[in-house]
Amino acid sequence: MSAIRLIVFFGLLLGSYGCTNNYRYASESRNHLQQANAGDTMDTHSLGQASFDAASQIPLVPTQQAEGHRFLSEVPAQAGDVLPLSPQSVSKLDLSPSEADVHIKNLLSIIEKRLQLMPEMAQIKRALGDAIYDPTQEEKVLQKAWKIGAKLEIPPQLIESFVTQQMLAAKIIQRDESPAYTSTSMSREELEERKAALRKEIGGLMEPMLEALKPLSDSLHLHSVADRVDTLVRSSSIQSSEVREVIKDSLRPSAPTLL
Repeated sequence: MSAIRLIVFFGLLLGSYGCTNNYRYASESRNHLQQANAGDTMDTHSLGQASFDAASQIPLVPTQQAEGHRFLSEVPAQAGDVLPLSPQSVSKLDLSPSEADVHIKNLLSIIEKRLQLMPEMAQIKRALGDAIYDPTQEEKVLQKAWKIGAKLEIPPQLIESFVTQQMLAAKIIQRDESPAYTSTSMSREELEERKAALRKEIGGLMEPMLEALKPLSDSLHLHSVADRVDTLVRSSSIQSSEVREVIKDSLRPSAPTLL
């Protein structure tokens, strides 16, 4: 009988302890609810808040802003980083040397055609007294390139780097061109008309130039492709070594590491 009494006694003791804890938990919960209903500040150091704080530190880089505004440059990769590739990109990396040569030569032919128009543009600018560097015009060129690049799904950072270098190459040629229109018999109106026509012709090459860049856009960071770019640019019709280096730079993406 004494053993039964001990079992009953301990059972009652444990039950009393559980009720006390339940009552304490219910009281604490009720206090929290009362504080919330009263508008008191809740504890923000929760896992959810900590996760939000950490996420807010991640630099979110949009591919583009609203139409009519400049694209933002993408966050540069750290030295030694290799950017992740999509499944579509992986399939494009397997370019044979002959395939790479075809695409590079096609692109270079359009680049050369564009650069061949720059000496006349330089002569007209000198005759008109215009500066070689025209930031307003360059902004228009970039805006057009970004729109075309978005349609072709070429990364905006590559578009900006490539087109900016193409414009630099054009300015070098214009800078080095000897004046020929200084004592021309063309009127100012005729010079302005010719300048507008040249700009239209140059602008018309932007889309085919970027279309030619597209097949190479996922492979430019590969050593095999970079080597072919170097070889084919050196053997091109571009005479200026300074311009050749700029053209090669335009096809050297800065973010990924060469593989």
